[in-house]
Amino acid sequence: MSRAHVPGLHFDDDGAVRIQTQDDVDRLLGCPVRDLSSELVIFTDERWLDRGDEERTAIASFLNSARERVCGEERLPSPRTELPAIGTRVEALHGGKPNPERRWALGSTTGVEWIPVTRDWRVQVTFDHPNGFWCGQAIRGATTTPRFIYVVGDPTRRAWSSMGSDEIDGWLENRRQY
Repeated sequence: MSRAHVPGLHFDDDGAVRIQTQDDVDRLLGCPVRDLSSELVIFTDERWLDRGDEERTAIASFLNSARERVCGEERLPSPRTELPAIGTRVEALHGGKPNPERRWALGSTTGVEWIPVTRDWRVQVTFDHPNGFWCGQAIRGATTTPRFIYVVGDPTRRAWSSMGSDEIDGWLENRRQY
C-alpha cells in the first residue's frame, strides 16, 4: 500500500503502519484498499514504559479493540491462534548470543504485529528486567509467535519457568520437526 492511500498514518522507517490512536484506526479503515494483509501493521504504544498503570490499562484496552475491529472488518486476517491481550503478564521464550542461562523472561505484552511475509501475527513482549544479551546489547523484550508465550496462570499450558533449559531445547527441537 502506498503512503498516499492513507496519509497521516504512523509509518516506521521500514514502511510499517503503526496504529496508536483512534485517528490511525479511522484512517486505516478509511483506506480504499480493503486487503491490507500485504502490509506490516503494528498495534502498539511507543511510550508504553513511560506510562502509569491506569494509562497502560486504557491503552491496552484501546489497542486490543482496535486490532479486533480491523480484523472484524476483514482488513487483516484474524489470528489463527488466540493472541494474549495487550497488557497481559506472560513468560516469553527468546534467544541470545550466547544464550542466556534462562531461555525465557517474565514481562507484559505491549503490542501485536501482522507480519505479511509469514502471514501470521506476532506478539511484542517487554521484559520486567533485561535477560541475556544479543550482539552485545541487553535483551529487554521479544517479538515472537503466540506458541512461545505462556500466559501467567493459564492452567491449559505448562509455564516456561517450570522447565529446565534442556527441556525447553527439546521442546523447540520437536517443534522444528513439524
